[in-house]
Amino acid sequence: MKYSGEAKLSSGQRILEEMQGKLEENESNSSNSRLKLERMDRILLNVKAGIEHLSDKLTSLKLPKGQGPVRLTQSTADDFVIDLLAQCEQKLMKLMEDL
Repeated sequence: MKYSGEAKLSSGQRILEEMQGKLEENESNSSNSRLKLERMDRILLNVKAGIEHLSDKLTSLKLPKGQGPVRLTQSTADDFVIDLLAQCEQKLMKLMEDL
């Protein structure tokens, strides 16, 4: 009978090294994705702040007839920002028509 313990050990060692390589690759991908997510969160926050700032600048303009104001109770919801942007668009369109 031949001794095959060393062959099993080298095979196990090879598998371990392959798995460690995959782990390092996945950790790198995870880190890159986390950085992208943080960057996108900052961009989204800046966009929301910009829309609210634009809305504040347009408070003196009246909405076209039949358009009600956005409810301010939802100020953290994404729908609020979309509605606020639509309202700003309507005010700006009315302003362009008046000019």
